[in-house]
Amino acid sequence: MATWNECNATIGVSSGKWYWEVLFVSTAELRGWLAGVRTTHGQVIDSSWGRGAWNAAEDGYAYSIWDDGSKTIDGTTTTSPAFMSALSDGDIIGFLLDLDSATTTFKVYVNNSLAGTLQSGLQAGQSWNPGIALADPSGGNNSIAIMNFGQDSSFAGEKTAQGNQDDNSIGDFYYDVPAGYLALCTSNLSAPSIADPTDHFNTKLYTGTGSELAIDSVGFQPDFTWIKTRTLTYNHRVFDAVRGVTEELYTNDTDVEVTDAQSLKSFDADGFTLGTGSGSNPSSTMISWNWKGDGVSGGTLNQDGDLDSQVNVNTTAGFSIFGYVGDGGVSATVGHGLAQTPELVIYKNRDGADDWVVYNKTITATDRLKLNDPGAATTASSQFNDTEPSASLVTIGTYNNINKLDDNYIAYAFHSVEGYSKIGSYEGNGDADGPFLYCGFRPAYVLIKEADATSNWDIHNDKTLGYNPDNDQLSADENAVMKTNDFIDIVSNGVKIRTDDGGYNTDSSTYIFYAIAETPFKTANAR
Repeated sequence: MATWNECNATIGVSSGKWYWEVLFVSTAELRGWLAGVRTTHGQVIDSSWGRGAWNAAEDGYAYSIWDDGSKTIDGTTTTSPAFMSALSDGDIIGFLLDLDSATTTFKVYVNNSLAGTLQSGLQAGQSWNPGIALADPSGGNNSIAIMNFGQDSSFAGEKTAQGNQDDNSIGDFYYDVPAGYLALCTSNLSAPSIADPTDHFNTKLYTGTGSELAIDSVGFQPDFTWIKTRTLTYNHRVFDAVRGVTEELYTNDTDVEVTDAQSLKSFDADGFTLGTGSGSNPSSTMISWNWKGDGVSGGTLNQDGDLDSQVNVNTTAGFSIFGYVGDGGVSATVGHGLAQTPELVIYKNRDGADDWVVYNKTITATDRLKLNDPGAATTASSQFNDTEPSASLVTIGTYNNINKLDDNYIAYAFHSVEGYSKIGSYEGNGDADGPFLYCGFRPAYVLIKEADATSNWDIHNDKTLGYNPDNDQLSADENAVMKTNDFIDIVSNGVKIRTDDGGYNTDSSTYIFYAIAETPFKTANAR
C-alpha cells in the first residue's frame, strides 16, 4: 500500500501500570512501521500520528518507535543516535506504560530485553492509547504487525505463549508480565465513580395526549428537562428547578421566558407531569432528556462571586443550574456551584430576546457560540472578559445576553466525569471513514457542533436509534422534526463518525462534542 494505515487500542488509560506486546513481521522490502502511545485527545490516531507536522495543542502527545530503531516524539523523529537496534522478522516488542509512579515512564523491550525508556515524566492528566501505524514505502506489499493485549496466546501461530493463562488480569503473553503490570482490558479498568449513569441522566420517550399526562420511569426526580416533539416543527422547550415549573425557554429561539401553566407542571419523584399545552404534550411522539440536580426547588443561595446566584447542583455528575441577576458591569464573577471547573456553560437572558451564549473549553473564553444559531464561533472578548472559568466561578462581561442591569439569567454548567460524561473536541478528516470520539463509555446522548463554520447543534440519543448507523438526530438550534441521516455509530467506548457531511466532518475543521453515558466502558457491550 502506498499510504499509512493506523489503529489504536479501544481503551484509553490515565492511571495504572500496563503491558502489551507487538509481533513484528518483516522482510527487506516490508519497511515502514511504528508503534507506541498517544493521548486520545477526543479522537483516534490520525494521519499525522507521530510522523509528520505536529501541534501538541491539537494532536495531543505521542511517543513511538520505528522498525529501523529510530524514535519519534510528538512528530519529531530522531535517527541518530538510534533509540535501539533495527527490528528483525519475528521480534516481539514489549511496552510498559507506568502512569502511577511519581515519574511516569514508557519503556520498550525487545525479546524481553530492555531497549530503553522512550519517555520519562509523561504529561499529567492525559489519557493514553497504545497505537500502531504501518506503511509500505516500496508499494505492492503489506506491512504486518500483531498487537497482543493479553488475548492472543499463539501470536497467530508465530509464537507460543509462556503461560499466564490462569490469571485474566495478566492475560496471555509470550513473555512473563513484569510484577505490578496488567493487561489492557476492560476487566482491569477501575470501577467507575458512577456505576449506573441512568441514576443521573436519562432519555425518556413518550407519546403526547393533549390531556394532563404523568411521565414516569425516568429513574429519578429531574431538575432539568428538555422536551422536543419528534414529528412536528415545534420549539425545543427547556424547564429547570431554579426558574420553576411552567417557565419555559426555547433553545432554537431568542424569545424571552414564557410562563405556560399547562406546560411542565411538576417535577416528580420518578419523572414529571405535563399539562395540556401543545408544545410539550401534543398528539405526537416526543422525546425528553432529563438531568438530575440536588432536588432543591428554586436553588440554594451561592455567594462565591461578585453576584449572588441560586444554584441547583449535582457535583457527582458534573452538572449545575445557576441563576443570577445582571449588574451591567464590565466584569463580574458568579458562583456556579460545581466542585470542578466547567468545560461547557450555556447562558440565557430570561427577560430579553437575546441569543443563548455558549462557553466551551476548546474555543476558550475569548470566543463564543450561540445555541440558537448554527453560526461558527466568533470573537467576543467582553462576553466572558477573556477569563476562563474556575472551580467555583464563571466570569461575565457587558453584553445584554449575559449581563444586563437587573435582567434575570439562567445558566447550565457541565464538566466531564470519567466513565459518565465527556466534553471534548476533534478534527474532521473529510472522509466517510471519519474520526472516532473516545468517551470511555457507550453514549446515551451526544451533542456535536462544528466550531469553525456554520452547522447545526446536532443531538443523538440511545432510545430512538436502530442498528448503527441508524442514529436519528434533532438539532437544538432549529424546530425541525427528527432527521434520519446515518452519520454516526454509537459504540461501547464512544462515537464513530460515518460521514463526510460538513456538520460532522469537514477536513481540518474543529468540532466540539458533549456526550453522556448509557453504560461505562468497563461494563458496556458493543451495539
